[in-house]
Amino acid sequence: MRSSLLLIALLLIIVSLAMAEWGVVNIGQASPTGIASDSSGNRIIVSLANGGFWITENSGQTWEPINDQITDSYVLNGKSVDAMDPAADTLIAYLDAHPPTSRMEAYLSVNGGSDWFQYDVGLFWPDEIPLPNQNHVQILRDGYRMYDARSNGFLYSTSSGGAWTFVDLRPISSGTQGMYLEPGRPDTVYVYGYFGPDPDAGGATTGGILRSVDAGHSFQQLTFMDQLTDVDGFIIDMERLENGDLLALTAWDRIAQQNHEPFLISHDDGLSWQWIETEWIPEIPLEFIAIPERPGRVITGTTSPSGIWISEDYCQTWSRLENGLSDYSQACYEIYRNPYSGHLYVAPYGPGMYRSTDFGDSWQLVPGPPNGINSCFRFGAWRIDESGVMH
Repeated sequence: MRSSLLLIALLLIIVSLAMAEWGVVNIGQASPTGIASDSSGNRIIVSLANGGFWITENSGQTWEPINDQITDSYVLNGKSVDAMDPAADTLIAYLDAHPPTSRMEAYLSVNGGSDWFQYDVGLFWPDEIPLPNQNHVQILRDGYRMYDARSNGFLYSTSSGGAWTFVDLRPISSGTQGMYLEPGRPDTVYVYGYFGPDPDAGGATTGGILRSVDAGHSFQQLTFMDQLTDVDGFIIDMERLENGDLLALTAWDRIAQQNHEPFLISHDDGLSWQWIETEWIPEIPLEFIAIPERPGRVITGTTSPSGIWISEDYCQTWSRLENGLSDYSQACYEIYRNPYSGHLYVAPYGPGMYRSTDFGDSWQLVPGPPNGINSCFRFGAWRIDESGVMH
């Protein structure tokens, strides 16, 4: 008898749901995977996971999708976007598309995103070395010199991507995570990534940070990580601080993470490195930005649920960053500083995108593209009468 009553109740609920009026509502802001802007903050370009690329010319009041301008293929995933000049006219977009035209597609625009062309370094990559999917591309501020760092090698172009020269990094590198170009030093290039014993190098520890002072023609290993740790890991971010020191962020598996400080610092231009002893934050940092206008200030985004953290003493102590940010703490995968204006942008997962025009002292929400979380809802409300029937 009881099972029959439960079945009848379930059937009533199903019928009620079928007869209800349903709609779709956007209940969240999109959290960018990449942010680029002009120095005024009016033009902002963002990349979205599963949402492609969007641009605003009025600081987020209205947005336009630009996937169709970038490629004729369907954009599966907007990975990141970079701006290379104060007006954000020179842009690079990284994406996954279907059908793919190359592995890890990169597109260049020199007119603010109106027109794009794809470049493919595969034509210049040696056949005997596997071409990896992931790459890290930078354009020097002179507008014609380009660098492309990949796990197995490095390429540079002096013709805005028309032709490339390959540099083999395998003797000293076994996996690239990123690249850093120093402002004011156009011939200095840093490549960083995995460090650990390399069987092809007789078991010697390779990787970490590499540096070129001749515009990428040759590199030297800057960090000898076996002198600092006996655990394999990664350098995942680096910058030069306003006082001249070099700061680098490391990553490990969770077991090693508990036994290691995350930040390395060099006071002698990379000749030697030390771990920064720190009162650390509760989760794993993903990237950081240093704020030269506020000496000692460093901001980092972390995995969920820690959110965004700030240090005022070169990473020695940390506190949660608030000052106008959402109280809803979540992972933050994108932190961006415009190098010309000093404007800061953070994109915690869920609440959307925030900007600071006073070097991190205060933050304001920037309206994002209409591409948040979609949820179904029902017009009206249900009522259950005394007999247990739902209306």
